[in-house]
Amino acid sequence: MNPISKPVESPQVQPTLAHTAFSALKWNYAGTVGRMGANFAVGMILARLLGPRPYGQVAVAALVIGLGNLVADVGLGSAIVQKEEVSSEDIRFAFTVQMLFAVIVVCTIWPLTPWIAAFFHQPETALVVRALIPMFILQALGQTATSLLKRNLQQKRIQTAQLISYLVGYVGLGIPFAVAGGGVWSLVLAQLAQSMVNSILVYASARHALVPLLWTRSAHMLRYGGKAVSTNVVSWSIGNLDNLFVGRAFGALELGLYSRSYTLVSMPGAALVSTLQAVLFPAYSRNQSNTKSLRQTYLASVAIIAMLMLPLFAVVAVIPHAVIGGIYGPKWLAAAPVVVPLALAMPLDSLMALAGPVLWGVGKVEREMWAQIATAVVMAGMMVVMSRISFVAVGWGVLGIYLLRATLLTRAAIGTLELQWADVGRALRVAAFMALATALIVGGVDRLLLVQVASMGLRLCLDAAISFITYVSFTFLFSPLWTDEMRWVFAYISHEYPAVAQPIMRATKIRLG
Repeated sequence: MNPISKPVESPQVQPTLAHTAFSALKWNYAGTVGRMGANFAVGMILARLLGPRPYGQVAVAALVIGLGNLVADVGLGSAIVQKEEVSSEDIRFAFTVQMLFAVIVVCTIWPLTPWIAAFFHQPETALVVRALIPMFILQALGQTATSLLKRNLQQKRIQTAQLISYLVGYVGLGIPFAVAGGGVWSLVLAQLAQSMVNSILVYASARHALVPLLWTRSAHMLRYGGKAVSTNVVSWSIGNLDNLFVGRAFGALELGLYSRSYTLVSMPGAALVSTLQAVLFPAYSRNQSNTKSLRQTYLASVAIIAMLMLPLFAVVAVIPHAVIGGIYGPKWLAAAPVVVPLALAMPLDSLMALAGPVLWGVGKVEREMWAQIATAVVMAGMMVVMSRISFVAVGWGVLGIYLLRATLLTRAAIGTLELQWADVGRALRVAAFMALATALIVGGVDRLLLVQVASMGLRLCLDAAISFITYVSFTFLFSPLWTDEMRWVFAYISHEYPAVAQPIMRATKIRLG
């Protein structure tokens, strides 16, 4: 991907890494926006109906389910996406092994549920964990099909399946069951239904042979899958050790407060970055020999994600009470102090995640694995200390750990792409200026609203309006500092959506040449 000196004038453009990726991103982000909106609205309704404790019970089950899914996948989903040529034999082998391991995981975890519940001092969660265990098999049914869709950048079908399954599970079943007094079981029912519907839909979009095959001639599938699952397990531990220590040390109520706060602040970044990762990984894999193209794509993704994430979470960190109280209601206000460090950690998590597709796409998974292992070791010690203080202290520990992980993985990516830290710094500078300025203004306005506005919902709406106006204003103000990669992105958007992008560029005097 080369920066261009003038806007593309003809729709007949050469197929490049960037054009392929942006084509997929159109549908990926369309689905993400729809799913984020539904997730936010449904989460707000269920949180107000159920309160923190049921979320704490489900969070215990989520720890088990999340780790089990990584093991059950055996890394073969990623291997299908990364391999240059995939045979029908590879597909049959991946599906067979994923289903087999899902069954093994179910049979292993089922008798262990009383001990899992006892570890967290929550005997009532044993039934919740057992009720959610079938998710392993339900999700395995669609894993191979999802990997095939990702490989071919069929993001429209993936996003459609995820949105429909979420609406069926949570809107169609979860909310009505919660209103009827179903408590934690409304969340259980919603998750099971979502997994089943999603697997049915993705398989309908990417049908493949279901005839079992327990061997493969491709050593690459096994090698790459082994490295992938090892890396994913370590990454999972970093993302979940905090929940494990909070649940064991403080109980279901505090775990509910902590886990839901984490979900709230991580939702935008997870949706944006996972969507981008799903496109960048196969795109990098197809162009892994073109280092210059990979380098420029990476810097562009860092700059754009930073512009979206840094100002947003700087604002959340300075108005935590308005965010928690305005969205979930007053019974969740005890979570406001932990929102501050978690919000500051999210941009670091997003920037770290952009290094993964680079390393995986060029077959350097082990570089991420070693960085993740080093981070996990440090995090284990950090969580032991912080969990003896408070669940808020755990949040500050997470911020420190995410800073360490972002540094190690970004270092691995820039080493692979033959970049310098200064290149990454230039990609981040506009976002850093905007974040600081926006947070100062919105934080000051929120302090005035605290005295004048009694309703937390109204206070949050006013904060959001001020944030938007400030963000747009600073986008115009700092546009002369944009990097070439950022200008390239807007050149492409201008070509694809001239009615939207070109007036913005004229207003900001952004020059692409």
